[in-house]
Amino acid sequence: MKRYYFTLLFLGILLTSVIGQSKHQTSKEIEEMLNQLHAATTEKEKLKAFVELAWMYRSVNTNIAKDYSDSTIILATKLKEYKSCWFGLNSKAEALRISGNLTEALKIHQLAFTLAETNHLTIKTAHSLNNIGLVLKRQRNPKEAIDYILKARDLYQSIHDTEGIITTSTNLGNCYYSLDDYRTSNKYHDEVISLSEPRNDYYSLGNAYTNLGHNYYYMGQKNKAKDSYYKGLQYREKYGDLSDLADSYSNYGYMVYEDGNYVEANNYFQKALAIDRHTGNKDRLLLVYKYISEMWVTKKDFESAYYYADSARIYKDSIINETNVSSLNEMSQKFDSEKKQLKIERLSTENSFKEKENKLQKVFLLVVGVALIISIILGISVLKQYRDKKKANHIIIEQKEILEEKQKEIIDSITYAKHLQEAILPTEKIVKDFLPESFIFYKPKDIVAGDFYWFEHKEDLIFIAAADCTGHGVPGAMVSVVCSNALNRVVKEFNITNPGAILDKTRELVLETFMRSNKDVKDGMDISLCCINSKNKQLLWSGANNPLWYIQNNEMKEITANKQSVGKTEDPKPFVTHHIQLQQGDSIYLFTDGYADQFGGPKGKKLKYKPFKELLFQNSNLPLENQKQKLEQTFNDWKLDLEQVDDVCVIGVRF
Repeated sequence: MKRYYFTLLFLGILLTSVIGQSKHQTSKEIEEMLNQLHAATTEKEKLKAFVELAWMYRSVNTNIAKDYSDSTIILATKLKEYKSCWFGLNSKAEALRISGNLTEALKIHQLAFTLAETNHLTIKTAHSLNNIGLVLKRQRNPKEAIDYILKARDLYQSIHDTEGIITTSTNLGNCYYSLDDYRTSNKYHDEVISLSEPRNDYYSLGNAYTNLGHNYYYMGQKNKAKDSYYKGLQYREKYGDLSDLADSYSNYGYMVYEDGNYVEANNYFQKALAIDRHTGNKDRLLLVYKYISEMWVTKKDFESAYYYADSARIYKDSIINETNVSSLNEMSQKFDSEKKQLKIERLSTENSFKEKENKLQKVFLLVVGVALIISIILGISVLKQYRDKKKANHIIIEQKEILEEKQKEIIDSITYAKHLQEAILPTEKIVKDFLPESFIFYKPKDIVAGDFYWFEHKEDLIFIAAADCTGHGVPGAMVSVVCSNALNRVVKEFNITNPGAILDKTRELVLETFMRSNKDVKDGMDISLCCINSKNKQLLWSGANNPLWYIQNNEMKEITANKQSVGKTEDPKPFVTHHIQLQQGDSIYLFTDGYADQFGGPKGKKLKYKPFKELLFQNSNLPLENQKQKLEQTFNDWKLDLEQVDDVCVIGVRF
């Protein structure tokens, strides 16, 4: 036991030393480069310093990195130094990506690609293609990401750039992992290993074996997963990146725990915790604490299990608070630039007064013991400065109050928008008056939503739909109002009752609405739409991207939708109407993609459609309200502490 604690103590001392040395080294490099910039006598020397500082600051202070990137781009353009201009664009895009602004990062990387390709900078062209792919992957668009990364890989191969091939093969493996295509993912990671071993590239080998471990785990080959995780851990211990090492300790520890070796598993978990505490990785701390708590519950050591569960709760609360702050900042984006400007002015004011106070102190020291008249002048000056400072503080307080008031106004406006959006949604009472055995599980991601459900009746016909408009939050809600209004007009004003024809006409009205703008608006909706004849129990259905699931004769069946949205699309086709003769006890389910696309579970992966379908089928015999409760409970249990990624809408009806 003593040996175990000495090991942890040594690890803690080592971590502190390494982190401190790393920070000191980065700070020293930046300081040296700033000195070079100040000493520069030519524009080319300045440009070289700008390039280096833009890249150094990207992971230290993204705002400063963007400033130096802009300086690089301006000076490089003036000097026609296109390679340096590419470096400036690339650094700015990476700073934007690190700060979470993926949309702007993608635009800048595309500009960098155009610059590199136009000027025949082959390796920079390949870098930009790869970077575009990485941003698309982070935007959860792995298929498009693969296209760009494959092009980058082809360029690297054409110039025999082994390092570039390793990088792109790693990224391709990760993209196919996101698509659950584990075999193709393994092919690329095996290629990384074959290229990295002769080079003793421990970094790439550590990542490749770790990624193979993930794939084998989800393929159900746990022995191979454990072996791969261990090899990855060994290589990561050699190249010494702390964050990657903690990841390997937690991965391998979990495999050992599943084998029932709790002592060894706890040893690896504790190593991961030691690193994560020093690096401040709250997400992984939460995960490892849960692993350890789960392990002690299995061993029936409930006191230890409670300790680690309580630690997990503390970090969970911390992450939730950070998430809430992030959400609030996102809603306040409308006046964010003004807030930053006020902050700059406030800091400028405070710095101005500090400088004046310092000058006064120097003057005071110089005039001590001098004539009374000078003391009187000094006193008057101090009094004036005090009044000025008091006045400035008053201005700062007023500015703070204005900001708080604006923030409240925005939140109040969005909350009021929620009431307006709710006005277009039918109440569950109205739905149940016509469809007594039904439920609606509706869970917006933000205050307002892009998903909505729609209901209408006309004589013996009952219409019900689950729709998903482009985006979520305020933009999605605005599109949902346009689409809901179009559906109402088609049924009430144009008297169209065939679902396929309803979607055709709705598309026409939506496009007509957006064409009034001089901008190319591509917004629209995916939808699953039913028309039920209450007399003859015949169901007509049509869908845009979203299918219909129904249970008949104790069998779950599916009708696929047209692969196009209700909106602007290339080569639009008429929507197809499908016919089903309903029987006593049949059930139908309409839904958007938010439920299946939610990330969660022990590995933070998507729930996916297959488990979603199985969940509905397993609970289909329950009362409809109980089915809704099961859906909500399963969704929350899966999501855990992760952010909800999209709006959710699921409708169930039994006949």
